[in-house]
Amino acid sequence: MASDNEWLVRDLIARTERAIESVAHLAVDSQITFKIDDIVDAVERAMLTCPEPTTGETTRLKHIAARALANRSTRSYAAPDASWAKHLDDAVHAARFRRLKDLYQVHGRGEEIGFGPGAERLKGVFDQIMATVKARHGDARVEDDLLRKARITIRFGTLNNCLFDERNPAGAVCLDSAIVPEGHTGPLEDRCRPDRCPNSVIGTEHMPFYDAHRRTQLKLLQTPGLPACRKALITREAERAEAVLDKIRGTSA
Repeated sequence: MASDNEWLVRDLIARTERAIESVAHLAVDSQITFKIDDIVDAVERAMLTCPEPTTGETTRLKHIAARALANRSTRSYAAPDASWAKHLDDAVHAARFRRLKDLYQVHGRGEEIGFGPGAERLKGVFDQIMATVKARHGDARVEDDLLRKARITIRFGTLNNCLFDERNPAGAVCLDSAIVPEGHTGPLEDRCRPDRCPNSVIGTEHMPFYDAHRRTQLKLLQTPGLPACRKALITREAERAEAVLDKIRGTSA
């Protein structure tokens, strides 16, 4: 019985660690904030498809994932350990840094990483890092160290990538004349203006969305009998999408 319990705990801890890594990548890609409960849910759902242990009275479903989040050295099953929350935060930061490093390497190969004022600012930081690495005859470890020290704040998103810096939020269009909810930190995603904000980095991966959005709006404008207010709204949306596409094409005024 004891060995069966021990095996289940080790199994759940391993599953939880894998779930944390998976959710961390999803958090970076989707910009959704996840909590420990989401990790628990992911592990529990995975457990439903696994066979039960062949010995003892204990089942996987009795040892739910929340207990695997407890202190693994004391086996305090009922006491969730705050270190798992830190583990998730660390995993998110690590995933975000890997994405940032990918952009750095793409820029180093002379390929385009994005468009707009935010992209130009990011390229400038990358160029400074590359120059420093070259001057120091540094290697990949030096690059990683300088990238971390640069403290680049970047959020990868569907509409754009955002360089909003909570330490210096001045200039963020989303905060312009906005009422910020109490306790809120970071940008206001529902007021994002990728075509105007100096923090906006519009990548080539974002182009299909804006192209499809512009086509949809232009098609809607052909709808017979559109009220004037509705037509004005659709026209504005089409113009915003076109403004973003102009930045990507390099044809903006």
